[in-house]
Amino acid sequence: MINFFDPSFKKFSAPILIKLYYGLSVGLLALFWLVLLIRAFDDGFLSGFLVLILGPVVAFFLLIATRISCEWILATIQVSQNTAKLVDLMGGTSAPLAGAAAPGGASGRRGAGQTPSRQPAPMPPEQ
Repeated sequence: MINFFDPSFKKFSAPILIKLYYGLSVGLLALFWLVLLIRAFDDGFLSGFLVLILGPVVAFFLLIATRISCEWILATIQVSQNTAKLVDLMGGTSAPLAGAAAPGGASGRRGAGQTPSRQPAPMPPEQ
């Protein structure tokens, strides 16, 4: 719960809340199907039978979609956390600065297996 009051956003709240969201989604989906089943049988046997047969199939696909979206959110957060760890391990910058030394060092020597960079040919002057 302390994550909700953290203005620096160093820790994510979604991994905690996603479990609650998924549990509520499963419960509400089951409740919705049960209410729909009762109302369908009130309308007639055929509509009740269709909801009884097709309802779990539809509910299953909705549950799969909910699960995939929850996993997608968690995977995105995990990628963000791992990227932050990599940035910390690399010294605290996320991208090389402009004008940084080229591969092979400042002297311009290439290491084993490196190929020279190709520069585009100069354009002829216009007449």
